[in-house]
Amino acid sequence: MSKIVVKIAEPVPANRSIARIRAITGQSMAEVMGALSGAKILGEFTVFLNDHEECAEKLLGVLKVLDDNQVGYRLYELNPEHTADASSLPPQHKISGEVLQNILQAHQKRLASL
Repeated sequence: MSKIVVKIAEPVPANRSIARIRAITGQSMAEVMGALSGAKILGEFTVFLNDHEECAEKLLGVLKVLDDNQVGYRLYELNPEHTADASSLPPQHKISGEVLQNILQAHQKRLASL
């Protein structure tokens, strides 16, 4: 299992993505605005557990909203026990969107082969 953390790369003003992110994650407006300001982590998604499909769907939904609104973000792959805030994310755990897609696709292929 892995925890994928999404952090906004550069602060952005409030925009129409707030409502869509809230609908996907259930976060409050203050939480989403804090994340868009760069002060907080936008989301933590623990994948490869019993609720993997739901978590992966939420994660990919949030990334699509950010991409659709040209909001830059950074992804980090951490151990689920690792606690971090926006200012202390370890740079050596940064991953690209392509790496994330490969991780999720490899998991789906493993499930399909069972």
